[in-house]
Amino acid sequence: MRLCHGLLVAAWLACQPAMAAPGFSFAVLGDTPYWEAERALLPRMLDAIARDSPAFVVHVGDFKSGASVCDDAVFQDRFELFDASPVPLVYTPGDNDWSSAAGASPSSGRAATRPSPPTARTRAGGWARCCSSR
Repeated sequence: MRLCHGLLVAAWLACQPAMAAPGFSFAVLGDTPYWEAERALLPRMLDAIARDSPAFVVHVGDFKSGASVCDDAVFQDRFELFDASPVPLVYTPGDNDWSSAAGASPSSGRAATRPSPPTARTRAGGWARCCSSR
């Protein structure tokens, strides 16, 4: 009888829908804000992303165009924008964020003399300046 009961339980379990492993979602964005109009929209974009409840947001770099000014004020502004994200935000630098600053580029050889860019920026971590007028 125990064997029959065990087989019935096993058969019942085999017929049940598979339980999906709990997952998570995250958002990815980049190449923004290049211009002032995009800069003004970024907080609303981050709020819209937050409504989908992702675990975190990854900004894959280029928060300014290669032709735009590269000074501490731009980097401080982007820091404040990212820090205000309602969802934890990880930032990885793009080429416009460090190598195109002040005329530096991989082909000019000046990129090697620039400070190393930050590898990540989160609410829990620090954020290093990667473009300074000093």
